[in-house]
Amino acid sequence: MFKEPLENLNSPTLAGQLATLCDAYTEFHHYCAFVCHAQSLIDKEPMELDEAIAEGVALSGRCLRERSEEVLARLNGLHQLAKEGKPC
Repeated sequence: MFKEPLENLNSPTLAGQLATLCDAYTEFHHYCAFVCHAQSLIDKEPMELDEAIAEGVALSGRCLRERSEEVLARLNGLHQLAKEGKPC
């Protein structure tokens, strides 16, 4: 779903890691907006979801939840490094 796993997006500098994380968050934000908009359309025009659509919605939800946890963990790690004044 996402272009690149967060663990593959490394930079040797704090600034580089923050820029990479910002890009990853922007991508994540766009997916969240898409899923929310799609859900609102489903709610507005009730329809019966077939199994493939239901699985797609569930998969999207799992991917977004996992990415959210990855972004938060990465932010916390960078925050800790910044507090300690350590290089990346």
